[in-house]
Amino acid sequence: MAPLIVVLVLAAALLHAAWNSLVKMSGDTVSVAALIVVGCGVLAAPTLFVVARPAPEAWPMLAASAVLHLGYVVFLGKAYQHGDLSQVYPIARGSAPVLLALLAFAVLGEALSGITIAAIAVISTGVISLTLRRRQAPNDGRPVLFALGTAVFIASYTLVDGYGARVAGSPHAYAAWSFVVSGAVIFVAVLAYRRRRFLDHAVSIWPRALAGSAMALVAYWIVIWALAQGPMAPVAALRETSVIFAALFGAVLLREPFGRLRFAAAALVAAGVVLLQV
Repeated sequence: MAPLIVVLVLAAALLHAAWNSLVKMSGDTVSVAALIVVGCGVLAAPTLFVVARPAPEAWPMLAASAVLHLGYVVFLGKAYQHGDLSQVYPIARGSAPVLLALLAFAVLGEALSGITIAAIAVISTGVISLTLRRRQAPNDGRPVLFALGTAVFIASYTLVDGYGARVAGSPHAYAAWSFVVSGAVIFVAVLAYRRRRFLDHAVSIWPRALAGSAMALVAYWIVIWALAQGPMAPVAALRETSVIFAALFGAVLLREPFGRLRFAAAALVAAGVVLLQV
C-alpha cells in the first residue's frame, strides 16, 4: 500500500474515533449519530457545484449506500445506548474488515496475498482484543449484537461505496453525492420516526454536532478515495486502527482505563499496519 494512502487513512481513523466519541458523550445516541450524518450532507452540498455528476452506473450504488448508512446509524446508536465506547467500537470496527474481505472476494473477486490476509487478521485480532477489558453485565448481549450488526452495515456500505467510487468516473464526485444523498435519506427517516428528539438535539448541541460532521466528512471522503485506489480489505483494516484512538479518547474523556492488555492490543494493531506495507 502506498505511503500516502497509509498516512491519509490513519488520519481518517483519528477523525473517525473523535466523532464517535462525540456520539457516545451526547445523550440520545441515535439522534446524534443521525444529526452528524445529516450535517455531512449539508457540508458536502456546496461541492456539488464543483465536482462532476457520477456516471449512471454509480447511481444504484448511491441509493444502496444511503439505505445501508441508515441501518448503520440506527445500529450504532443502539449499540452506544447499551454499551461502552470501549466495548462497542472495537467489536464493530474490528469485525468489519474480515467481513469486507469475504464480501469483496465473493462479489468482486478481489484476491488477497497471504501477507495481506495475515495483516488483516492481526489488525482485527488486536482490535477485538480491546473488548476484553471487563465483562459485560450478565444476560445482556445487546451491546455485542448491535455492534456486530453495525459491523455488517459497515462492511456492506464500504463494499458498495468502494465499487461506486470506481465506476463513478471520479471518487470525489461519488463521495460528494454520497454524503448528500445519504444525509437526505437519513434526515427524512429521522423526522418520520424521531422528530421531537432529533430536533431537540439539533437545537441543543448543533455546534458539537457540526464539528462531528466536519470530522466525519473528511474521514470518510479520504476512505472513499482510498477504496478506489486498490483492494478494499487492506484499506478497511487500516481504517480500523481508529480503535486505538477511541480507546485513548475513552480513557481521557470517559475515564475508561487503558491498561497492559490495551497496550498489547495496540501493539498487535501496529504490527498489522506494518505487515500491510510488506
